[in-house]
Amino acid sequence: MLEGLIFDIIFLSISFGIYFIYHIFLMITVKRNPLNTVIGRNHHFRRTWVDIMIDGKKDILAVQTLRNMVMSSTLLASTSITLVVLIINILVSQTLTSVLDKIRIIGAHNNDILIYKAFILIVVFLFSFLNFASSIRYVTHLAFLLNVAPTYKDCTKEYCYKTLLNGSNHYTVGVRSFYFSMTIILWFFDPLFLLLGTLIIIYWLYIGDISHYIIPSKEKVKKSKSKNSNSNSNSNSFDEESRIGELSPIELEKVKK
Repeated sequence: MLEGLIFDIIFLSISFGIYFIYHIFLMITVKRNPLNTVIGRNHHFRRTWVDIMIDGKKDILAVQTLRNMVMSSTLLASTSITLVVLIINILVSQTLTSVLDKIRIIGAHNNDILIYKAFILIVVFLFSFLNFASSIRYVTHLAFLLNVAPTYKDCTKEYCYKTLLNGSNHYTVGVRSFYFSMTIILWFFDPLFLLLGTLIIIYWLYIGDISHYIIPSKEKVKKSKSKNSNSNSNSNSFDEESRIGELSPIELEKVKK
């Protein structure tokens, strides 16, 4: 039992580490080259959307868009809680462990650690539910702010954008927690499946976050580095890229022209 438990601990730590390191890499990429990632591009487009909704006073379109986002978050939040209840009911079953152990390879017997696996999975689903609930909260507030912003100067576009950004970020984190829960479910069968599932999920996320399958290579911003440039020119170019990263797509097109 001890030998199998060691494999479970090692493979679980590796899976968590891979998932964590990938998202650290993604956060750094979004910070340095936002236009090279889907998340960074969506941030720009959401800023433009807020400008269009406020300046154009398109109340109906804004409400419909936010309603769709709330419905999606509500569905996933309800699914998270439902799965938590289902897991608790499964723990009561005595026949499940014998079924799962039939394809066990190197991990410990589920009779010994099933409760710990279920606890980790429940924590992941509860974390996902918390993010979806927070996303609903921010989007609900934004529905009121978009109607107030055209007539009340203290309700700025930037404040509306930050509210939308927070709601979108919580939604993204909730969805990625859902993705990771799939690998935890595979852990119920064997830790090897946990590691394999993590690698597949990371590759799947990479395709949707950075790869040329989503963002054409010609649209990616490439940093030009010169060997003869001094430290001052490097810092100036970095500051210029940072300012460009904060511009909206419309302002960015003006800068390029």
